[in-house]
Order: sequence, then C-alpha cells, then structure tokens
Amino acid sequence: RVHGGEFINRKRDDSTESFPTILIKPKSCPDSRSTNINVNLANNERPVGRCYIELRKQVLTIIDPSTYGLRIEKVYSIIGGIAISTRTMKDAETAMNLINTNKSNGFSAEKPTMKFPRMIIRGVEEELSGDEFTECLLKQNPSIFNAMSQLNPAEQQNAIKVIKSLKQNPSESLSQSQSLIISCHPKIRKELLINNGKVYLSWRRCFCEDYFYATQCFRCAKFGHTSQCCKVQKECCIYCSGEHESRRCLVKNDITKFVCPNCSNANAKRSDDNKLEICHGAADPKCAMKIDWYAKLKKMVYYG
Repeated sequence: RVHGGEFINRKRDDSTESFPTILIKPKSCPDSRSTNINVNLANNERPVGRCYIELRKQVLTIIDPSTYGLRIEKVYSIIGGIAISTRTMKDAETAMNLINTNKSNGFSAEKPTMKFPRMIIRGVEEELSGDEFTECLLKQNPSIFNAMSQLNPAEQQNAIKVIKSLKQNPSESLSQSQSLIISCHPKIRKELLINNGKVYLSWRRCFCEDYFYATQCFRCAKFGHTSQCCKVQKECCIYCSGEHESRRCLVKNDITKFVCPNCSNANAKRSDDNKLEICHGAADPKCAMKIDWYAKLKKMVYYG
C-alpha cells in the first residue's frame, strides 16, 4: 500500500543543514532523491529476494568510514534504496570512488541527473489525450509556443510529457474533466505559471501549479518506500503511533488523539526549545517531517 499526497507551494523556514548525499538503489528503480551521487547494482536485473534493507547492510560493509576518514551525517531510506549523507562533497566522491573501483561488490556509482519540474493542470476535458493536449497547449497559448521554439530539437522531444491522468470524481462535478500531471522543461514551466497559472486547452481555461508527490509507507510511516519493501518487525500506525496496522486503528477518525510517529522520533534528537508539533497524523500535509521530505524532492528538480 502506498500513501502519497500533493505538495503545492507550501514553504517552511528550516535551518537544517543540507549535505552531499550518495544514493544506493537498483537500476530497476530509476527515481532519484539526491543531489550528488547515485549508486546502483552493477547488473540491470534486481536479484530475487534482495530487499533494500539487505542492500543497505551490504553497502555499509563495503564502505568503512573509519578506514577512509569519511564523515557520515546520516543514513536513511529512499524510494528504491538508501541514501547516505556526508559532511562534504569530497567525502561523497570518496565513497563513490570506493564503490566504482571495486567492481566485485556488485554495485556501481554515478551522479544522478536532475528531473524536469512536474506540474498539475486541473479542469482538462476528459477526452483530451496526451498528444492532443500538447497540440492544444502550443496552439492556444502563444507564449508557450514561443518558449518551445527557443529549445533545440533534442530538448523539444521531452519538453512536455504527460505523466498521469487523474480522473475527477463524477459526484463532485457535472462536467467530465481530468487533472493532468506533466513533466516540462523549465522554460515551459515559467510560461505555464504566468498569468496566475491559467492556460487555454480546447474549450476550457485550465489552471496549473507545481506538483510534488511523496511515497509513504503505511507499515512504518516513513517516506521513500512502500509497505511492500518495508522490513520493520513492528508496524507503526500513521494515526496514533501505536504498534498496529493503520487501517485497524481505533482512533483514526478522532484527530484529537493523533500522534505523529515521524515527528515524535525527530523530537528525540531535538532540544526542548526546538521540538516539533506532534498532534497530527504522519500523512498530514502540514507535518514538519513530510514538508522536509518534500524539500528533499525539490532539490532534485532542475528549474533552470
């Protein structure tokens, strides 16, 4: 089971330091959640039965921080693997070289490519397909057409790409419409956001804004993986932090009894005058730890 949510123009002041990070994941899971180094399995196929917890154990045995003087800030789970944050870029590159120079360990390391921004366009006619959407967007919005014309042929190929269609609940509206999640070049994004994000598509004026999506595990409540990859021994309820399945929580409909497990765990490492508010569920869009996770995702986006 996967829990996710939109993150749109939410900001949070945070003085937390940002460190160079190594990503360790199979090539079959191409998503990146780092700004520096991507470490993959050397073979293209994911070994049967090899979970990401096992991957983490194997990598940590390859890289001995004390032997090479590496300053590791933290190790945490991500979508499809783990991330290791180091104090400096030199530390991160040293770790990457250790992976690449020892081919027998079954891993390879590389710097991840940054992703194009994702946008959500709401109120699109349900019949409008991906190709028709791109055609309408360019022909009916001159500024977007001009931005596309400024790109070279190679850039134009992936300048606008429909990722997913979200159908609107028929009970919520009489008109049949959909929301489209698209990936677009930074110059296209800039034009999409002009005029308060209003664009013309077919017979409608639609609205667009930045879009982020967080994958969250319903078993341990942490971000970056699903319950299918989770190997924790005891489940953690996303509502009350209890050791039971979230779907069986007796207080999931009573927000006054919610206790966020992620913020609670973070508070254990914080001073008394810097505690996070915990009276909410782990899936709450206003959760401080969820906002921090979105901030990490945003660092992987190329805005030009």
